[in-house]
Amino acid sequence: EKLFSLMDSGTYKKLGSTDKEEKANVRLICATTEDVKSVLLKTFLRRIQVVVKIPSLKEKSFEERLELILAFFQYESKKINMDICIDYNHMCNLLLNEYEGNIGELKNEIQFSCAQAYLKKISSSMNKLIISNDVVTVKPSGIDIKVKEMLQDLFKGEEYITISSENNGT
Repeated sequence: EKLFSLMDSGTYKKLGSTDKEEKANVRLICATTEDVKSVLLKTFLRRIQVVVKIPSLKEKSFEERLELILAFFQYESKKINMDICIDYNHMCNLLLNEYEGNIGELKNEIQFSCAQAYLKKISSSMNKLIISNDVVTVKPSGIDIKVKEMLQDLFKGEEYITISSENNGT
């Protein structure tokens, strides 16, 4: 009730105060992955002026997913100051998986694969990480023809693509 009062009138009473109302100019910004209609009170929803729905990862196009994946690998490459080589099958798995945790889970999957590849690199004398399909924790079934064509364009017949730690691209 106190939150609703603040949202409606812009006034509140300090804790323990019974007489004087204070004025406040407040903007609430909230985020959730839950269905707002099933978890929030209708009286609360009526008071929210603007709702912005950001599409989930599975609602994004394969091109958008690929951009996110490459950006996350680029970030990891810069963070460890090392080139990262990604094989075709690993990239395919990253594109096709439907992550429950959305973009955060995709980012974690990429960080995990980089960490696994880094462990392998420690025992070798290579100056770059090689990420292959054996570090993927979840493997999808089937391959979409659009994904296949997109990856063929990206890989240009090569076994790996390299994300450089020095520039903004592959």
